[in-house]
Amino acid sequence: MTTDNLPLFSVTENREALKRLQERRNALLMRLQGLSPQSRKRAGLTYELSIVTTEIIRCETKQYPGGHHV
Repeated sequence: MTTDNLPLFSVTENREALKRLQERRNALLMRLQGLSPQSRKRAGLTYELSIVTTEIIRCETKQYPGGHHV
């Protein structure tokens, strides 16, 4: 039996994934804020931040498939 058949487990896993991704996003933002605008690392961190943000959005759409959330 997979977690697809057990919605409670998939919701819990999704929440945990969202929490980890949000922590990663916050860490990336902190690193970006510490860099000067001319820093070469900025482009790589910005790219990584966009990937993490996309994953957060993907997880949120799984959590609220109808698009309705409070």
